[in-house]
Parts: sequence; structure tokens; C-alpha cells
Amino acid sequence: MQSQSSNQKNDPDKEVTDHLESSEATSDSTETNAIENSSFVGAVKKSRLSKLQKRIILGVLLVIFTGGTLAGIPIGAKPNSNVRITLAYQSIAKAFMPLDKEGVVPKNIFSASVVPLGASLLGLANLDMGNGPFDREITFSIPFTISQATTFEQTVIAHMGWRLLSRQITPTGSTFYLQKSGTDGKLWEEKVNIKKSNIISLGATVAKVTISLRLLIVSFQ
Repeated sequence: MQSQSSNQKNDPDKEVTDHLESSEATSDSTETNAIENSSFVGAVKKSRLSKLQKRIILGVLLVIFTGGTLAGIPIGAKPNSNVRITLAYQSIAKAFMPLDKEGVVPKNIFSASVVPLGASLLGLANLDMGNGPFDREITFSIPFTISQATTFEQTVIAHMGWRLLSRQITPTGSTFYLQKSGTDGKLWEEKVNIKKSNIISLGATVAKVTISLRLLIVSFQ
């Protein structure tokens, strides 16, 4: 019995699932608190209406508040199932977890942020350092050429429903700026940078193609 409990505790897939569920729960709690703390809701609670009437009014307010918030979020492009990612890929969620211990990144943003299967983690960067909106970056080494990696990213953008803001594609690298609305009610941006980097491996300097994904909150709704 003790052995089974230990295995569950160390299961990395369960940690990712718990991490994503925690971020969604935090978002729901924040939205509910915002409604509960509004002055109008306070007035309703203090009025002489019956409990049933108050519940109906508060329920309607919840629907209006939630619907109004979601309606104001620029969703961007819709996922395009006709554009297939022909190469195997993996979510960055598990590797990104040390940068998001608070569970800020919503599940749908993690699901849409992928790298080719076989990518090796090179580094993590906390760019906001706890001062200001969330801004973190993760970098991988990938077994692709720049051209292959660029083609891969273009199919990911269409398939996952990112809104393409701008892109720069050259023989020496490519950069994409993307946006997508999160289930947390915030607008997220992803900067994808593909380039050749000099990496020290086994004491020797080797030029490898790297892909960096920078996730940041760009606005609050």
C-alpha cells in the first residue's frame, strides 16, 4: 500500500495534470470573487428580496459577467483541423512546469504550445522575475533544419488556432509573434524564435537548431 502511494506521488504525468487543473481552478475562483465583491451584488444581498429571488438575480449576473468577459476577448484564428501537423510533437507543459509553479498558464495555451518530438531542453528563463505580468521563456534543441522547423511551426499555428501577428523568415532563422485568448480570461502572446545556436556538447562547440517559446500575458480583460 505504501509503495503504491509513493509511485502516484512521483508520477510526472499526474503532476502536469494537477498543475493544469490548478490553473483553471484559480481562474474560476478569481472570476467568482470579482462578482461577489462588486457593489451591485452587495446591494442585492442586503435587500429585502427573498432568498430565491436573490439567487436568481445573482445567477443572471454571473451569466452576464462571464458572457461579457468572454465576448471581449480577441479569440484570434480558429483551430484548423484541415491543416495537419505531419511530424510528431509534444506539449511544452511538463518541461515548463518549473517556470509556472503558481499555475498561471491556462491549459488551452499549454495545449497549443508544442515542440517537435525529440526536442531536448536547453534552458528556462523567468523574464518578469515576479515584477509585472507573466513573461517566461523556454528553449529546446531540435533535430531539425531551420527550414523544417519553420514549416513545422507554420502548421502548428494554423492547426492550434493561434492568431499570427507577424513573422520573419530568412535562411538563417525565423521568428513568429502569435496571440491566443486563454480560458483564464486573458490574452496571451507567444514568441517563437528558430535559429542556429552554438552549443557546447561533450567539450566541443556544435551548431544546432534551437527553438525558443516565450509565453507572456499581454492584456487583462
